[in-house]
Amino acid sequence: SIVGIAQASSFALYFSIGTLGVVWFVSKIQNIQIKNIVAIALVSVSMLGMVLGTRSLLKTDGVVREFYSEQSSKARLLVWEISKQALQEKPLTGWGNDNFTVAFQKYFDARLLGAEYNNEPWFDRAHNIVLDQVVDGGYLGVILFFVMYVVIIVSMLYAALKTKQREHGLLASLLLVYFFVHLL
Repeated sequence: SIVGIAQASSFALYFSIGTLGVVWFVSKIQNIQIKNIVAIALVSVSMLGMVLGTRSLLKTDGVVREFYSEQSSKARLLVWEISKQALQEKPLTGWGNDNFTVAFQKYFDARLLGAEYNNEPWFDRAHNIVLDQVVDGGYLGVILFFVMYVVIIVSMLYAALKTKQREHGLLASLLLVYFFVHLL
C-alpha cells in the first residue's frame, strides 16, 4: 500500500491507472466501429463484473466476502449484519439520508465491544456502499443510486465515443474512469 493502511485507496489508484491504460489502448484503434464495439463490450463486461462481485460480497458464503473477511476486522462483518436487520424494518425507503447511526444504535450488538471485534463500538456507516445506500434510502434509494451511476457511465462512454474534439474525449474518458472506479 502506497498510502499507508488504506488498502482500498491503493487498489483504486492502481485500478484507475490500469483502466486509463485500457482507455488509451482503445483510443488507438483506428476503425471507429471496432473501437465502439470494444469500448461498449469492455464497459458492459466490467459492469457485469461489478454486479457479480457485489453480489458475492453481500452473500454470506461469497468468494469476495471470504477474501474481504480475511483482510478486514470482524467488526465490519457484524455491522453488515446489523445493516441487514435495519433494512428488514424499513426496506422500501430506508432510514433517511445520513441516518445510519440511528439504525446502528437500534440494532447495536454488544459483541462489538469485545477484543475479537477490535473493540470498535461505533460506526457511522457500514463501510459497504451498497449497504450504506440501502440502509439510508431503502431499496428505492439504492436502485436510484445505481441508476444514477449507470446513466453517468453510459453518458461518458457515449461522449467519449461520439466527440470529434480530443479534449472532450479525454475529459469524458477521465470522468468515465473516475465514476467507474468510485462505484467499484
